[in-house]
Amino acid sequence: MSNPADFVIENGVLTKYVGLGGDVTIPEGVKKIGIRAFSEKNTIVSVVIPEGVEFIAASAFRKCASLISVDFPKSLRGIASEVFYGCSSLSSLVFPDGFQWIGGRCFFNCPRLVEVDLPESL
Repeated sequence: MSNPADFVIENGVLTKYVGLGGDVTIPEGVKKIGIRAFSEKNTIVSVVIPEGVEFIAASAFRKCASLISVDFPKSLRGIASEVFYGCSSLSSLVFPDGFQWIGGRCFFNCPRLVEVDLPESL
């Protein structure tokens, strides 16, 4: 379980995660996940992103080697480049209806990623 003190949030942008990992639930009120906000946090197993988040910036979860699952909100519209680069434990992702774009190399070096469910809106 996450503690609000685990997150650095500035003007609705989650800029850094400083928690211990495990199952992470991002607090309500976040509109964007910033560049490298969770990068190289190898203790994160799962992430629940709240409704209202529309964008995930470049390399946000880069090299989170223990990350297995991510729960996206219906409000998500896009993810930038290399968001899940090197997430070697990630096995599947389901993007919501209304999702519109994915940046380059988002899933590079994700050897266990066998299923990506993309909506027609992409």
